[in-house]
Amino acid sequence: MKKAFENVAYLDSLEDVGLARKGCKFAEESGELMQVICRYVGMKANKMTPEEMKEEAFGEVADVIQNSFCLANQFGVEYEDFVVPGYEGAELNVDELAKIGCEFSESVGKVLKIVNKKLLNKKKFNKEKSIEKIETVIRYALIIASMLDIDKSKIEEKILEKNKKWMTRIDKKLLKK
Repeated sequence: MKKAFENVAYLDSLEDVGLARKGCKFAEESGELMQVICRYVGMKANKMTPEEMKEEAFGEVADVIQNSFCLANQFGVEYEDFVVPGYEGAELNVDELAKIGCEFSESVGKVLKIVNKKLLNKKKFNKEKSIEKIETVIRYALIIASMLDIDKSKIEEKILEKNKKWMTRIDKKLLKK
């Protein structure tokens, strides 16, 4: 995931939109992953096949990790400071998926709390704590991916593919200036 992290950090440095917007985007993508989980566990209306849900989850996991890397960059975290968690093999069980989804949501909330504290300068920023919280979000996203039988190496490829589209948007903005 190092290549994806470094590529995200580079693009993030080109797109000077600030921590508040990055936090909003992170929250949006996290919510979209939770929508997929709700479809899987039967808590949201669903006309998608399991394969279609898996494909949607694949993109949302990549989005969550991409945006987690973005926040890490905003917090001054380097890839070497970071431990991208291992990929755990887990069986798909809807009750366990719902439980992991709740834990994922809680970890997202903790990252957003750090974003808000940094934005409001309420407390001295704790880089180590922010790294730990972002790693937890990524760990849960990877557990969800594992439960849905999504290949970890393909997640990095998907992030790099999404980064190409991001670069196109950045180029268009720079051309308008």
